[in-house]
Amino acid sequence: MTSPAAVQRMIREAVPPQARIGIVTALGSGSVTVSFGPGATTPNLGYNPAYVPAVGDQVLVVPSTSSWVVLCKVAAAPSLVPDVTVRARAVHAWQKARSVNLPEHAPGTWYYQYDNAVGGYRTYPQGRAPEPAGGPGHVPRLADWATVLYHGTLASLVPSGSTITGVSLVYQRVSSGATMPALAPPVLYGHTHTPGSPPPAAAAPSWAAGFGPLVYPPVAMGETTRITLPSTWVTAWLAGTITGVGLWSDRSDQAAPYWEAPETGDLEITHTPPA
Repeated sequence: MTSPAAVQRMIREAVPPQARIGIVTALGSGSVTVSFGPGATTPNLGYNPAYVPAVGDQVLVVPSTSSWVVLCKVAAAPSLVPDVTVRARAVHAWQKARSVNLPEHAPGTWYYQYDNAVGGYRTYPQGRAPEPAGGPGHVPRLADWATVLYHGTLASLVPSGSTITGVSLVYQRVSSGATMPALAPPVLYGHTHTPGSPPPAAAAPSWAAGFGPLVYPPVAMGETTRITLPSTWVTAWLAGTITGVGLWSDRSDQAAPYWEAPETGDLEITHTPPA
């Protein structure tokens, strides 16, 4: 720290003293203690009456004619550690369906189709979707589809101590061969299922209260979309309030069989690694 005498000398010699950045480490009566780096701290520094000091503040300290004064709080310096993005594949993609129009499929009764991720496929249906057209007299089967995705806990997918700055899903809309709406939006819900508690076979899809539906901008056939999750969902996922997301709608205009995930993984997590 430059002494008052040194400040006076710089003034006499017309050498402007340089402002400094420090961290408030203690509060006194009308003064603060500031650290300018490892080692000793500088006590009894006055401060601008407009500034309300708090321990931990990063502050701008400027010289006066006789002392140094804390001028204001300043933003922390940006991290020099660049963000990293990792991709993860769903380890479970449970698909549920119910028939809408064919008696032999017990219309209205939900059933568990299969675990798509375990089977190696990466296509996830959503919405009220018809089968491709058959031969003469064929009655197209119409079904409601829901996909429940489990990627694991977010914290387990990045290095320990990382700060997650963004989470998104990446899908391409692909055709099943049936007539589909020209545009269809991804419709997301949060869920609480785990490998030890998968969706039950004969029950409707179960979603976490307050998490969905999130309806994103519609996507054309063949188009790839990025679905960015709200920060509240990321926080809930980290806390275990939700354990993953699902795709579901019972509307024909929101039918999208299928959303196709990249082989490298559909979940993207951007994070700042520990320094």
